[in-house]
Amino acid sequence: MARSLLQPGASVQQVPDSFIHWFRFAAPYLQKHRDATFVIALPGEAAAHPNFLNLAQDLSLLQSLGARLILVQGARAQIDAALTAVGIDAPLEAGVRVSTAAAMPHIIAATNAVRTELERALSAGLLGAPRLRTVSGNFVVAKPVGVRDGVDYLLTGLVRQVDRQAIERALYGGALAIVPTLGFSATGEVFNLSLGDCATQVAKAVGADKIIALLGEQRLRPLLEQQSVVLPARAQQLAAVEMGEAGLLHAVAAAVDAGIERAHLVSYEANGALLRELFTHDGAGLLIARQEPVQVRTASAADVGYILELIQPLQESGVLVQRSRELLEAELDRFAVLDIDGTAIGCAALHPLDEQAAEIACVAVQPEFQGRGYAGRLLEFQEQRAIAAAIKRLFVLSTQATHWFIERGYRETPADDLPAARRAQYSTERKPRVLVKLL
Repeated sequence: MARSLLQPGASVQQVPDSFIHWFRFAAPYLQKHRDATFVIALPGEAAAHPNFLNLAQDLSLLQSLGARLILVQGARAQIDAALTAVGIDAPLEAGVRVSTAAAMPHIIAATNAVRTELERALSAGLLGAPRLRTVSGNFVVAKPVGVRDGVDYLLTGLVRQVDRQAIERALYGGALAIVPTLGFSATGEVFNLSLGDCATQVAKAVGADKIIALLGEQRLRPLLEQQSVVLPARAQQLAAVEMGEAGLLHAVAAAVDAGIERAHLVSYEANGALLRELFTHDGAGLLIARQEPVQVRTASAADVGYILELIQPLQESGVLVQRSRELLEAELDRFAVLDIDGTAIGCAALHPLDEQAAEIACVAVQPEFQGRGYAGRLLEFQEQRAIAAAIKRLFVLSTQATHWFIERGYRETPADDLPAARRAQYSTERKPRVLVKLL
């Protein structure tokens, strides 16, 4: 970025602290997404939405940050419009189109028109960034769906095989791969594919790190009213009542069941939703994960910096006792951290006092994650560690969180009840309240 030469005393516009804070917390995601492969299922409605140019900019940004992108593009809305315009009937049965021979030229034309629109938008790229190249082709070998429940689906197809090597050549050459929902048979037939099946099979074939489905707000909002993170079994329950192009929720949940680590359902209408989903802890959509992304675990050496950042404000305000980095590293095995996607956003320590007593200390959670029960999870984790170590009494010394601990089964007790060694260290200056819980 060009910088102007400033005269002495001239003011400089400061970068907002909120941006610096976000950028630091985005660092683990920037690292994780570099060289990762994402399959993105983009329905035709997304390409026709006013926010699509913003979405194309976000895709270009992802590519520039080192992610390898495969865009599987549907065209149901455009196909519906094209068939209506010429008066051709190609009905939907159980959410799947019956693709007649008369309808296929219009299906192909509508799909290719969407692909052209994608290439146009993606070619604009980012201001000042290299032009984003796209590669498309006959990546999918297809077979007919055949007859289901008495319905012959004619030229509607299923993915038989994906040309993984051709897609990977495009990706490693620095291009974004576009896979239209058209498949080709060995005999030269063209089949109309569902977006969900095509995206899932491509993701499985290339071993994608993520599969991302873009949905409209009307379809996404009811899903998010349930929760923002689900396991595949719960996703399939939601899919049983979810409607839309080829059941995208069902398809991406099946991809996670088949080995894809994570699937995301994100709005194509909300500006920046894709970036918020991929680069923030809270995200902006529905995450389907093979295991819960929020974990409580024993701290490791990689967590020292995060723990220090967590407890420093509390130490400065007098809520927590001062601890040096050297002391923290020496006591690291006593700490548990709450981990979200590899980043510690909360911590708690368990310090043995004698053979039957221990102290809970350093309970801290990043301010933006407070009020979600995370501190309680940390406390429960350390209590279970204490029980496993045959500890009978758990002490807490608190200046400002007394009621929080009382709500969780602790009661106030005189400082004289502390084991002798800990009682000798009791700070008469801070005057923390002493609480105890019998295990």
